[in-house]
Amino acid sequence: MLITSIGREALAASPPKIGCLSGFVYRDAKNGDGVCVTPEERAAAKTQNVNARNHTTPSGACKSGFVWRDAWDGDGVCVTPAERAAAKVQNQKDAMRSQYAGVAVPVQPAPPPAKPRPPNPVYLCKSGFVWRDAKDGDGICVTPTERAIAKQQNANAASRTTPSGGCKSGFVWRDAWDGDGTCVTPAERSAAKLQNIKSASRSNGIAGAGTPPPVAEPKPSKHTDADGDGNKTNCKSSFVWRDPQNNDFICVTRTERALTQKQNAEAAQHTTESGGCRPGYVWREAWDGDVTCVTKGERALALAQNALQGLRSTGGDGGMEQANSPSRCKPGFVPRNAGKSDVVCVTRAERKIAWRQNENGPNNATASGGCRSGYVWRDAWDGDGVCVTPTERSEAKAQNARDAQNVAN
Repeated sequence: MLITSIGREALAASPPKIGCLSGFVYRDAKNGDGVCVTPEERAAAKTQNVNARNHTTPSGACKSGFVWRDAWDGDGVCVTPAERAAAKVQNQKDAMRSQYAGVAVPVQPAPPPAKPRPPNPVYLCKSGFVWRDAKDGDGICVTPTERAIAKQQNANAASRTTPSGGCKSGFVWRDAWDGDGTCVTPAERSAAKLQNIKSASRSNGIAGAGTPPPVAEPKPSKHTDADGDGNKTNCKSSFVWRDPQNNDFICVTRTERALTQKQNAEAAQHTTESGGCRPGYVWREAWDGDVTCVTKGERALALAQNALQGLRSTGGDGGMEQANSPSRCKPGFVPRNAGKSDVVCVTRAERKIAWRQNENGPNNATASGGCRSGYVWRDAWDGDGVCVTPTERSEAKAQNARDAQNVAN
């Protein structure tokens, strides 16, 4: 006869179980399943067994929207998440519903509390990312669109939750942090977990943690940095790179660089949840894809800095291609620049394709952050979530593999 894991140690010293209290019956979801449940719960378990084949793929896994029941170790009957949760509750209630030799109702000690999961850290988000704010103190860095989705999930939670506090059929707890019982779709829960994983790469460190995580050093040139910090630069004396941590190698004054850093830090305040800029602000457009929200005057200044690059530098336009291409890529090849740190050497035609993929990526993505049917993440680098065709992903990986032969000696 099955003895549940809840209260297992206490039951070992208790009189033997001889049956169920009045009003309860063995669940009998398999031979030897002696968990005490209501007659209605036993009927539901048998119905689940009958329906399992319809919810199972030919390989033995569960179809989308279904999970293993896990009423005991090895229980692979495919049920809804709500039905799995109900089976676990039945296991927990078994001791209170059981009859023991010489004992009317056994007194069981409360199970030890589960060890809490450490709280998510609060990150200092990079430009273009904002705190998720799915609850007070949720400092995971996400896109403005992902934050809007999280808030919508919170608003929809009541309609997806049963009176007892569980999730309705087809929904599961989001589990974005320990104790997050917001009911969402399985895909939305997966998206929240992925956001937690990506947050470190979307931030400049953890609030209060001191030193931020290391960033890739820009490719040095043979010129000395007038800033005196030992880095190499192509800027003339008294000028410095505008934002080298984001691969922005335009030569500006130190005051202008400080202004750029201030703009980056304040960008989240000026960005709407849909990713646009609030009234009075525009995208800075200091480089292709720069969506930092600044004032019109600040954008004009950034464009003026770009135009002055020829006078302030020893050569080149200060973009990622200038800083990396002459010393990294062979003639005829340029950095792909599909992301701020993407310096894989490709042809110009291949780079244009990558940029077009970036533009089309949101059209190929679902609201939960995954890719629509027929599309996959490009995976040109760790964390590249642009949705492309499988063929395009294969080509991106092939470009990565060819990078070594396209690099200048």
